[in-house]
Amino acid sequence: MVRSQFRRSSGGTWEKMSSEKIVDLRGKRALFFYRQRPPVDKRVPLRERKRKLRLIALTVLFLIFAVGAFGLHYVSYMGRFSVNSIEVKGAATIDPGVIRQYVDHVLNDGPRHYLSRSNIFLYPRSVIEKDIVIDFPRIKSATLSRPSFFSTTLIVTVQERTFFALWCPDASKQGCYQMPSAPSTIGQVFAPSHLSEIIALLERFTQTAYIPEGAIVENPRDFSVPLKDRFIIKASFDMDPDTLIKNLQLILSNPPLRGNERNIAYIDLRFGDRVYYKMKGDTPVPQAQ
Repeated sequence: MVRSQFRRSSGGTWEKMSSEKIVDLRGKRALFFYRQRPPVDKRVPLRERKRKLRLIALTVLFLIFAVGAFGLHYVSYMGRFSVNSIEVKGAATIDPGVIRQYVDHVLNDGPRHYLSRSNIFLYPRSVIEKDIVIDFPRIKSATLSRPSFFSTTLIVTVQERTFFALWCPDASKQGCYQMPSAPSTIGQVFAPSHLSEIIALLERFTQTAYIPEGAIVENPRDFSVPLKDRFIIKASFDMDPDTLIKNLQLILSNPPLRGNERNIAYIDLRFGDRVYYKMKGDTPVPQAQ
């Protein structure tokens, strides 16, 4: 079927023309503009998507870590997982209450740590076992244990040193001291080069309120004197006994040591005008004279 179309002539009249000679530009014009405007790709680039995914993953991991860390802190302080009683076994000459108080002070030292030191699974076992031997010279070894896996009772088993002889400065056998056993002691002489100095110091101590339990030679230069029911004195052989006693009394008259002698682990008088002391369960602190 041939469709008829009309056009205006130069004279102003309409002329009929065949549809085969007509080109319709409307569709082509629309197609032309469509091709000149390609569609915008709204898809996110692959690199940008990976960056967002990594950011989301890191955020999730951080939240998981934060929640887990807080949960671990909270659980470590729960009463069901905390030491609530301390038993001491093997103490014969040492008051078990002193050892019990010492261990309790280490477990509950004041600051709130991230993880509880009194937690039955996290308490500093090796530290306590080592420090007890250091701070209590009469104790040879110490072992910490619990009766069962979830038990909140801490058992401190100590082994005191055995004694093989008495050391008496004079024939009256007054003020004798027990000498602890050690390997290959037969035929050896106790501090042959400094015996007179140790005797002089121990005799000087007997004139004060402090009762010495003996003397322990640390090395060719230094020795220590444990005082009965009190603390340990660390000194050097070249020190004058009167000066040592005077310095000791001077230090004990000043805070924070005044009136707190039973909580002192040791006092180190080997460094002249600088005196170091350590409270039970603490680190050494210098104290000037």
